[in-house]
Amino acid sequence: MEEDFIDACDVLQELCGLLSGYRYELHYHDNSEYEYLNETGVCITIFNPYSENKMYIDLEEEFTLSYGAYHEHYYPNSTDYKEMVQTIKGILDNELCSATMYSGEPLKWLGSTTITKAESRERPIKDVFSFILKIKEFKIRLNTDGGEIYYNFWNPSDDRVIKIAKKA
Repeated sequence: MEEDFIDACDVLQELCGLLSGYRYELHYHDNSEYEYLNETGVCITIFNPYSENKMYIDLEEEFTLSYGAYHEHYYPNSTDYKEMVQTIKGILDNELCSATMYSGEPLKWLGSTTITKAESRERPIKDVFSFILKIKEFKIRLNTDGGEIYYNFWNPSDDRVIKIAKKA
């Protein structure tokens, strides 16, 4: 079965339409802050009306969505593109959040994902972050150093921080 690759230029106009109700900027490789982009790449920076937390969508050979400590890479095909658009909508609608686990003091990033608002309140931490807790080194760090969980929403009135105590 042949892959249905999508060119970044083909989705740029569609994404700008999706973001028409938001303040956003387009950035290219020639801007020093965005030198990491390839020559044809573009970064859509979406400004958050509630806080300083911006969302970034990089369109290059692959697509990258970043919000808070969360970032996800998507292959440029229709399936992954649809998934990325659903995640963007979920974050902007305040139904998804960036869920991040840190260990120690100062805090060291262990991993991030997105989860729904309901999951952030009801789903056990061990289930949300099972992909991190499978790594023995990270589990040891949390046991010896403690940590924190951050749930960051587009509207920070729903944000939460959960402390993870050191084990004796």
